[in-house]
Amino acid sequence: MLLRIYFYQIHLHSFKILILNPLYSLYTQVGHFFDRSVKIAQAIKKETGPKIKDFKEALKSGPGKYGEITKLKEDVVAFAKKFPTVGF
Repeated sequence: MLLRIYFYQIHLHSFKILILNPLYSLYTQVGHFFDRSVKIAQAIKKETGPKIKDFKEALKSGPGKYGEITKLKEDVVAFAKKFPTVGF
């Protein structure tokens, strides 16, 4: 019982740190970008089949066919512009 209470307190403490952390929203936004990129890749793979060669060929056709890639890029660039560049 004591061990269970101890783990619960650790979990609760970690949750408070995560929620109260000012960078929490930034981390979640980056996570959303990764999630969107995986979903886009899965959709392309569904169209092209399991071979990586076909996947790469589909991407060579340009962003016109896959507008989600362009939209994701625009969102990532807009997000990144919020932060100063190191060394400048």
